[in-house]
Amino acid sequence: MHVLDKSSFQNETQTLARLVRGKKVLFLSHTRPDFDTLSSACALTSFFSPSAKTSWGVCEPLSSDMKARISFLDFQPRVIESLESFDVVVCVDFRSPNQAGDLSEHFRSFEGEVVLLDHHHPSTREFTNVKQFILRPASSSTAQMVAELGMAMDSSFSKSVSLILAAAMISDSARFAFANAETFRVFDFLLQKSGKTYEEVLAIAIPVVSISHRVSVFRAIKDAKLVGVGNYLLASVEAPYENAPAANAMIQLGADVSIGIFRTGKSVSASVRV
Repeated sequence: MHVLDKSSFQNETQTLARLVRGKKVLFLSHTRPDFDTLSSACALTSFFSPSAKTSWGVCEPLSSDMKARISFLDFQPRVIESLESFDVVVCVDFRSPNQAGDLSEHFRSFEGEVVLLDHHHPSTREFTNVKQFILRPASSSTAQMVAELGMAMDSSFSKSVSLILAAAMISDSARFAFANAETFRVFDFLLQKSGKTYEEVLAIAIPVVSISHRVSVFRAIKDAKLVGVGNYLLASVEAPYENAPAANAMIQLGADVSIGIFRTGKSVSASVRV
């Protein structure tokens, strides 16, 4: 029996349901998408499809590796080039236009309503024309948030949606290095709904990667910058394309806070783990 506090999401769920009812709604995953943003947008598209015309979109084409990893899903995302055909855009797992890629300019002229659904802490540049915020910085992942939201709605959880949400919870929490009691209750619910074993979900969440990718992470860790602040150890690593795995690895090695940095031209993105 799963004893979950549905009331924590009840108000936000009802407000969002009223906002999207009967409208054309885009659940948008951020650039360089990970399992957290993809699984969450996929699940929301499924949960709200009975009451709205829902679409799952990405800001850029998925890599061949990511396409293969999510090929088990019942439906796939499409690359979004314009927002003009939508009434509502839900930004899933991000709250800054910097993470919308080429669509960031489209948000400036978007006449519909924007919703932010995210578990990250505030960023330096955030969307300003926002209709509704659903934010849970204390949550281990956006996937956990979305699963709780779906449970509060009494949504139908398909096996594939349950599987990708469970996998995202593993990967985004660095194998539950960041978690609370609710995390494990939600994960148990998803595991049973998926019909898979933990080992099967783990294989999807953290697949065996090539030697070259693993070497990149090890090289980044070798050059990590470490700072002690009181009883806390802070680590930062520069790891292009492998910044999230490198940040996770530093946490697993004992850092209290880790930052995986990825520089591209004049922009800098970072994966932060606490």
